[in-house]
Amino acid sequence: MMAALSHVFLWKEPTWAERELLRCYGLASAAGHVYDAATIAAHLSGFYRLSGRPQEALAILRQVLGAARTLGPSIPLATVLVECAYASFAVKRFGDASQALDEVRASAGDYGGLLAVAELLGSQIHLVNRQHQDALLLAECVEQRFSRMGRLRFVGKSLIVQAKALHALGHRAQALRVLRVAVDVLTNTGQPLILDDARRMLAEPSRLARI
Repeated sequence: MMAALSHVFLWKEPTWAERELLRCYGLASAAGHVYDAATIAAHLSGFYRLSGRPQEALAILRQVLGAARTLGPSIPLATVLVECAYASFAVKRFGDASQALDEVRASAGDYGGLLAVAELLGSQIHLVNRQHQDALLLAECVEQRFSRMGRLRFVGKSLIVQAKALHALGHRAQALRVLRVAVDVLTNTGQPLILDDARRMLAEPSRLARI
């Protein structure tokens, strides 16, 4: 499974990685290993989202969410809930995304920075709700947390949210400066899809207004 995950994170041989993760998920589910099945399902969900297939992400998460809740506060439950929030956001079910984030905050705890990952989405929900100042403040907060953890991919994502919030608040020049920093940060993180999106926004600043 670790080989498949490394290929997913670095976006190498994605078809093989998906097939291998599905195989591992099937084995874990058949054996009744809820902890492992939930963990693998969350990784598959992330892969599906980044591949532009959020409905498939939601489908596999629904299969494991109930079982994951039986684990109580744990890394797999927190990861599945965070993925539920992100997948719901991707299909514009913003209420469902907010509910999942509330469950993360209330019961899943902060495991390995997962709460920061959840709050990053919270900042994006603020953008959707046109709460631009709240989005900016929350994105700045999580950026600092990710920076301390050395998680540069999420630092870059946090900076993109800040740039969008600044753009909406009318601080266009500052938004572009922050976006340039985001591109610099993301350049060496092995996340081509996120980097390409940031570069497109830099080339066409009107894209910053899009959610």
